[in-house]
Amino acid sequence: MSDIRLPDISGEDIFTELRQSQVPIPPFLFMTGHSALDQAVRLLKLGAADYLPKPLDVDALVARIRELGGRTSLLNPFWYAGAFAAGAAAGALGDRWSLAFLAETERQVEAHLSGHLERLSAADRRSRAVVDAMRVDEAKHRNTAHSLGAAELPQPVKRVMRALARVMTTVAYRV
Repeated sequence: MSDIRLPDISGEDIFTELRQSQVPIPPFLFMTGHSALDQAVRLLKLGAADYLPKPLDVDALVARIRELGGRTSLLNPFWYAGAFAAGAAAGALGDRWSLAFLAETERQVEAHLSGHLERLSAADRRSRAVVDAMRVDEAKHRNTAHSLGAAELPQPVKRVMRALARVMTTVAYRV
């Protein structure tokens, strides 16, 4: 979802760049306080999912996002339970191992976010700033865990964590 008028680039330019990239994009909605019929028709013909005038009716927006298939993963309770169980197991091993689990989780999330940064258009400064801030925050958490005495997890444990994260992100996107 994007506003039409943004400080450094238009929402239409972002949409055009995304369409020209090789990255699959979800349904794209536009919102604007300055609606123009010709622009709405052009964007809808190009594949935009909707063109919404401001002020936005939040209930209508949520309904439209649901119509387009936007939702949280049905498996979120399982992911949360699994993360809790893994954290509890690490905690039972003591602080050094609990912190090691935390540090590795943060490192993997940081790497995941770096991958998003590599795929985001350089022109999409707003999205890049948000993702980069999240990545920096994850790095701070990882560094804090290490400074508090995190042990180093064995490589097989790191590989299992990475594999489980891949399964989770792949399945959560579809279910």
